[in-house]
Formats: sequence, structure tokens, C-alpha cells
Amino acid sequence: MKWLTNHMRAILAIALGAALVYSGNAALSHKATALDATVFLGAAALLTIYGAGLALHTRWGKVAAIAVGALIVTAGYRLQHYHSNVVALYNDAVTSIGQGDATNGVKQLDAVVEAYRAETQRERLVALILPPPRQDLAALALFQKGNLLVMMKKTQEASEAYQEGLRINPADTPHTTALLEKIALDTRYNLELLMHSGQAHGQGQGNGTGKGQGKQPGNGQQNIDQPSAGHSNDEDI
Repeated sequence: MKWLTNHMRAILAIALGAALVYSGNAALSHKATALDATVFLGAAALLTIYGAGLALHTRWGKVAAIAVGALIVTAGYRLQHYHSNVVALYNDAVTSIGQGDATNGVKQLDAVVEAYRAETQRERLVALILPPPRQDLAALALFQKGNLLVMMKKTQEASEAYQEGLRINPADTPHTTALLEKIALDTRYNLELLMHSGQAHGQGQGNGTGKGQGKQPGNGQQNIDQPSAGHSNDEDI
């Protein structure tokens, strides 16, 4: 019993370390639950406090604490000035479309969707810190791509773009925002117009009635502001 009391701090540190390794491994392998994330952050915080308490008793411990603090401040600054590739690429596409370069605009809108898909594959620990991927911009990019392809008389490709947009944004979950619902409604409307004209093949997604105020090709482009880390600007389009 005396041995246990004398080594309680060491045992606690080992237990926290084991919890940190286990939950961190789960997070990095995309198998983390909310509990794993909580355990990881809690264990990391407790170990940091414990380590700092020991280290600050020495001169080098104080230097290390200052260095760690500087790293944390630097990381926080970078997160505050985080820039999403999805937003930057979308704005580039808007510029090209505004200049009448539809061909390059289609390519850049494809790049928006690719960047969005890449952001959805972030490691879980990264996803806890950075803003969520811009589903709204990916859906809007595919909507605008479909519009451009209609203007270019590539109606089959336009139909595929609209349908892909509805797969990314089916707008059928309790967390769907008014903006996502509007994009989905416009996409369904334009897809149905295209299908009813007999120029496209395949079936649309969802139960659109064709009564929404669908945007017509070429309309609705404007630049998007970059979000700050930790916030999702779903309503800034």
C-alpha cells in the first residue's frame, strides 16, 4: 500500500499516457467516437499540466514551457488566418465565369469539388480544429457547372453535374440549412427543365416539383469570404 501511495503520480501519468495513445490512434485511423475525442483532449491537457508542473522546477523546464507557449500562439495565429482551398478555388472560378471564359470556369468548378472531397478526408484530429468542409460551395459549384454546360450545349454533362450536386447536397437531413435547401431546390428545378426538354437522359435525385425559383445559366456568381477557423459561414453566399 505504501508503494502504491509513493508511486501514485507515476501510475497516473502512465494511465493518462495509455489513454492518450489509445484515443489518439483511434482518431488517426478514422475510428474515433466523441468519447475518444474527449478522452484524447482531456488526457493531453492533464499530461501537459502534470509535465509543466514537473518541468517548471528546472531552468530548462521554464525555457521549454516558453517554447511550447510560443508554438501554441503560432498555431492559434495560423488557425485564425486559415484559408480554405474550396473558397479560393470557387472565387477563381467566379472570376473566370465573369470574364466569359466558360471552358476554364468548368475546369475550376471541378477543382472546387475535388478540393471539397479532399477536405472531407481530413484526419479526425485536424477536423476537430479546422472549419468543416464547405458543402454549400461544392453543391453551388456543381450547380453553376451544370448551368455553364447547358450554355455550351453539353446537356448530358450538365445533367450529370446537377445530379452529382444533389448527391453531395440532398438537403434531406435535420441539419440542412436554408441555403443548402435553396441550392438543392434550384438544382432540381434546372435539372427537371433540362430533362423535360428531352435533351438529357437519366433520373434526377429527390422529389422536386419544378415549382421552385431555379436560377438560370450564368446567374448568381459572387465572391465568397474566407471563414475563420472554427466557424462555418453557410449563409455568406
